[in-house]
Amino acid sequence: MLRIVKVIGTLTLVAGMAACAAEPSSSERTFVETLGNDTIAVESFTRTDSSIDGQVVSRNPTTTLARYHADLDGEGRIVRFEASWHPGEALDESAAASATVTSDAGAVQIIRTRPEGTDTVAVESEATLVPSVGRLPLAVGMVDYATRRAVAQGADKMDISILAPLPGRPSSNAIEARGDGVYTLGYFGSPQIITVDADGAVQSISGRETTVRVEIVPSEPLDVAALAADFAARDASGSGLGVPSPTDTVVATIDGADLEVVYSRPAMRGREIWGGLVPYDQVWRTGANAATQFRTSRPIRLGDLDVPAGEYTLWSTFTADGGTLIVNSQTGQWGTAYDAEQDFGRVALEQRTADEAAERFTIEVAESDAGPELRLVWADRMYVAPFVVR
Repeated sequence: MLRIVKVIGTLTLVAGMAACAAEPSSSERTFVETLGNDTIAVESFTRTDSSIDGQVVSRNPTTTLARYHADLDGEGRIVRFEASWHPGEALDESAAASATVTSDAGAVQIIRTRPEGTDTVAVESEATLVPSVGRLPLAVGMVDYATRRAVAQGADKMDISILAPLPGRPSSNAIEARGDGVYTLGYFGSPQIITVDADGAVQSISGRETTVRVEIVPSEPLDVAALAADFAARDASGSGLGVPSPTDTVVATIDGADLEVVYSRPAMRGREIWGGLVPYDQVWRTGANAATQFRTSRPIRLGDLDVPAGEYTLWSTFTADGGTLIVNSQTGQWGTAYDAEQDFGRVALEQRTADEAAERFTIEVAESDAGPELRLVWADRMYVAPFVVR
């Protein structure tokens, strides 16, 4: 027998009656991570004075259930951490990988068990060690561990060393106070916003200032293992979440010119796009993930800009009334690495109303009655730059 315990976005989350019959301990907490109206992860963890136990199911791009346990010393520091990872297609089987991390006065040892075997890695960490189980960049239980220590120390900035046990590589980061119960944690150069209570316990985490606009909020208790099974079944039926912003390639031959655009396609997911997810008056990567790559085998005149044959990246800016396409000479970079000094030129975009709402951002190279066009289509709008082959 099942009962509905929570409806989050487009997913109805269910848990067995037996699993929900017992009241959780006062320290058990559950968080749900969403991207627009899609649930992409659910985590529960329990903290005591001597340990942290958690489990998190992630759906990006397929289901994985991670379990973790941390032992704390008398000063609340992690001295031992264990984690295991279970793929959705084998949730009831032995872990696909596991790791044990021990820390003593900055000396860190990792014992890793993976399909290729078991090995031991030693690393050094002078900053506060915070292990990761593969979330972005940390599980909530580990963020909670870090913010509690920062509050206990009265630190406006606490350097941390995030350690992904399987790769075995620590990376430097910091928990920084923003004031009024708000801390930040760096994510690829942008801050995740963390709200905490007076003890430093996490209340919410927001990616609104990063390129990954996830929101993590508390929930009533949920059966994470049951959710993992449900998400894995969705994957098996072809209705899983998949890659949030899949890569696509547009290829066209027009008037003897071979044109190619390689880009990633974010989805609306119920969010406001123009002036929201794509802010006005800011340079946008024209897609997601890596910078959008553009290649033409022959010179073209794009709008009023003469573009020689070659490879470029495409960036853009928008207002409520129109937009501008930016052709940049740098190629191969990530979508946060825009360098205005390498701009080749800019082209005015004509704003039109799309024939029908597009859930995913789409780039088109197509013929029209007026001639060839490069089109950017998303939500209810289309932005167009005409071109001719020289």
